[in-house]
Amino acid sequence: MNARSQPIPKEELFEKIWEAHNLSPSAQRLWQVLHNLNNKLGLLGLPRDFILNIRGQGYVINYPDVIPVYYKVSELPTHAVKKREKIDNLSE
Repeated sequence: MNARSQPIPKEELFEKIWEAHNLSPSAQRLWQVLHNLNNKLGLLGLPRDFILNIRGQGYVINYPDVIPVYYKVSELPTHAVKKREKIDNLSE
């Protein structure tokens, strides 16, 4: 998931967070968790709208200085994918 470049739909959050742990998701609970998270991040000096809900699209990180820790291969620039293929071929 990379919420900086595109919104993450709530259904994906339900699946990867709640359902993956055999919990029942709800829109109200998701809102509550993200609201509380935004408040706690605000205590650390981050903006209170750090995580935004884009109505009908999903949630995004509203802070330009956040750098993703990992990417899906489909999100990598073409030159990075080619470099990864070369590394994979060396280990064969």
